[in-house]
Amino acid sequence: MAHKLSTSYLEDSLSLFRYYKKLGEGAMDQVSDDQLFATLDPEMNSIAIITKHIAGNMRSRWTDFLTSDDSVMQAINRQIAHYSSHIGQIVFLAKHLNASGWKSLSVPRNKSAEFDRKVQAGEASQR
Repeated sequence: MAHKLSTSYLEDSLSLFRYYKKLGEGAMDQVSDDQLFATLDPEMNSIAIITKHIAGNMRSRWTDFLTSDDSVMQAINRQIAHYSSHIGQIVFLAKHLNASGWKSLSVPRNKSAEFDRKVQAGEASQR
């Protein structure tokens, strides 16, 4: 049972990392190269800076991970939360910069009922 729980947890964690990566990439695909460096105010980071931060953090966090981190599940949870908050920033900024041309990365506006029906019918996944 413990092995199954550990395996399921790791598989789900990897699935979440891939999901957030896909969201970030989908957002960046919708902006121009110049917009990757845009900010809304002088104190804000650009998509490019946030992406650079995430990449550096991943390199730092996952290098020698199993030998340098005492509490594995907490470290993974911390990283998922960290990455998801930054992906949220990237999506927000990309959506703002490309408002008129934005294509939804999840459930489009006013389509929740249709999406819920598909999930209930097994035609769609919540991830």
